[in-house]
Amino acid sequence: MERHKPGTIPEGVSVPMPLKEMVLPGGLYAMFESSEDVNLSWKTFMARLAKDENYKSDRSRLCLEEQFIMKNQVGVGASIKWGYQMTIAV
Repeated sequence: MERHKPGTIPEGVSVPMPLKEMVLPGGLYAMFESSEDVNLSWKTFMARLAKDENYKSDRSRLCLEEQFIMKNQVGVGASIKWGYQMTIAV
């Protein structure tokens, strides 16, 4: 599986319209790799944070959901498998 660095824009690259560059503020973030059922994964992620004694979701700060291609087969009957990462401030 090949991935790019999450949420990074290489130096010298301009972000084309209508996309917008955003910067997550410093601090601690929790990251969760999702299944293709993003809704269920989000609920699981939030439930785990709710039960954690050390970390709680900080809903006053931005979170990040990334989607990337994990598997791309070429040819007849080809399929694309998507991967998802969810990052939330804690």
